[in-house]
Amino acid sequence: MKNALRTLILAAAAILPGSATTVIPYAVTWNTAPLKAQAMAEPDVRFYFGIQLTNGGGSLASSLLILSEFDFGTGMALPDKTGFGGYSGDIGSTLYVADDEFFNGFLQEFEPGEKLNFQLEARFISDGGAFPDAFNFSLYGAYPDGDYTQFLSYDPFAGTAARADLANPLTIEAFDTFLNDSYIVPAPQFRMLDASEVPEPGGWILIASGLFVLAGWRRYR
Repeated sequence: MKNALRTLILAAAAILPGSATTVIPYAVTWNTAPLKAQAMAEPDVRFYFGIQLTNGGGSLASSLLILSEFDFGTGMALPDKTGFGGYSGDIGSTLYVADDEFFNGFLQEFEPGEKLNFQLEARFISDGGAFPDAFNFSLYGAYPDGDYTQFLSYDPFAGTAARADLANPLTIEAFDTFLNDSYIVPAPQFRMLDASEVPEPGGWILIASGLFVLAGWRRYR
């Protein structure tokens, strides 16, 4: 139950008046029409969305990512998924990823449509680590005779579709990616939201409670 309590405490702290938690919400728009075309041309390939959150060496449970409002266009989230560290939910509804461990991540299959849009909310506190916590997004493909293969990227350092250190100001770098260079997926676009476009504080009480239940279910399943 320890990980469940850490995640709950972080989520609850983010709604308290005067909290030191930094909250930065974004609308993410991702043109995946080339991926849809590739799926039609190569029907044996399965496609996955992946996210990783890394602790920078400070306190655990100091960062929380909330991904919601997924819109795949004509595509959809599919059941196959896996993860490690602190996570609850999935890309079919709402996904929570917290730095309960040093490395935390989640991977889920989806059927590509013309877009992969969602809302991203990054919540983090200064935790005294040598480096900021950091996250990244990636796309993966799986051929029938192989394991997951991360898409190639124009990211010169990490090979991701998008990455950022959780620091204020938060700067997200995004890159084109591809599994087959005949189908290059443009970099995702990030637009910062204002307060009127994110859930009301009362909603986070329900979310924190939900995290507690979900994390407890992971512990005892």
